[in-house]
Amino acid sequence: MEVTTQVLISKEPTGRSPTLKTALVIHPYLSIYAGGELVCLRVINALAKAGYRVILFSDVADAREAERYYPEAGKALAQAEHIALQIEKRITPLPGMRMLDTARSERTIFRALEGLSPDVAFSTQSSIFTMKPPTRLIHFTYDFNDLFVYSPFTRIREARPDLERSKLYAETYKTGKFLIRKLVRSMLGIVLPRPDVIATPSSIIFRLLRDHCYSNSTTFKPPCRQYPPKPKVRQVIQVARLVQTKRIELFFEAASRMPGERFVLIARKDEGAVSYGNRLLSHIPPNVELVNGNLNDHVQRLQESSVYCYTGRDRAIMLTVAEAISAGCYPVVARDSSALDVAKIAKVGSSFYSMEELIQKLRTALDSPGDPFTISRFAEPFKPEHFEHWVQNVASTSIFPGIEVPQSAS
Repeated sequence: MEVTTQVLISKEPTGRSPTLKTALVIHPYLSIYAGGELVCLRVINALAKAGYRVILFSDVADAREAERYYPEAGKALAQAEHIALQIEKRITPLPGMRMLDTARSERTIFRALEGLSPDVAFSTQSSIFTMKPPTRLIHFTYDFNDLFVYSPFTRIREARPDLERSKLYAETYKTGKFLIRKLVRSMLGIVLPRPDVIATPSSIIFRLLRDHCYSNSTTFKPPCRQYPPKPKVRQVIQVARLVQTKRIELFFEAASRMPGERFVLIARKDEGAVSYGNRLLSHIPPNVELVNGNLNDHVQRLQESSVYCYTGRDRAIMLTVAEAISAGCYPVVARDSSALDVAKIAKVGSSFYSMEELIQKLRTALDSPGDPFTISRFAEPFKPEHFEHWVQNVASTSIFPGIEVPQSAS
């Protein structure tokens, strides 16, 4: 059986304010707080500061819960009006029914958005929608495939195909799914979105966008929390959700091959990968300390660590790397992820590709981590006020914002 969703829209604010410019922020699945959610909150905060009437389109808008993860940005939710998107899970017994049900949910969302006419709209999640002119639409994308992902509900699924086992299977699966979903959307009248601006924090994704003729694409530096360093302990730390793209197996293998060193993992399970998380945690090396929870509840462990190791391969928002730099941790990051963009923008850290290279870089960093207060100053480009200023500029101008390209990841 498959878990699927049902969407109910509770809508209060409609139309334009006669006195204020209106900004719509679209983030359908705000229940799990990660990098994209912080971007959403900072966008809201920036727009509210600029004097916009802000409307948030999401499943929840719990300011207290948001403040628990992001104290500085969580207050932004209280400044926004809320259109509630209620996501309900239900069981569909027949294969293929989930896709049809999800498409119906998408149509419900599209119809709700059609009734709004804000001056500007920001789509801040891996779900792309459309707005009617004259609304300007700015879409944040964390993967090239986001341009073809309409539904936020795929994150709800616990069981997913293991697309890493076979490249042929992965390509066949993705292509088939894309074509079928395109047909279903066409039948339901869900049109292809055309954002005015496509913004990504990744140089890898930016190159893909430009290679595919998306001339309206640009990059941005994501906002991160700033943590002052504390007296350092000789230990390696990583903060991550327990999902496949974080490759925590590499972190565990490095710890196993460095038994004399201390490793700390601050982690929380993801509802889309519970089984994976359970299997992973059943093989923790003895020199790895597992700290359950989110970073904000255990930030002192980051502040006291000397080295931050990022093993993920994802191309999304690497906020924890920038946060670790602010805490004075020397970063060692995977060369095939967008974490390398963060290290290059900050101009500090080193990268690895193989396990042997990772171990060598970790040993070097532990022996000579550098002055933590000097390292902390390299996080300056990721201060939230810089990002919020960028958002205000993008929202207020009809001229395409200047392209800011980070050094190419390699």
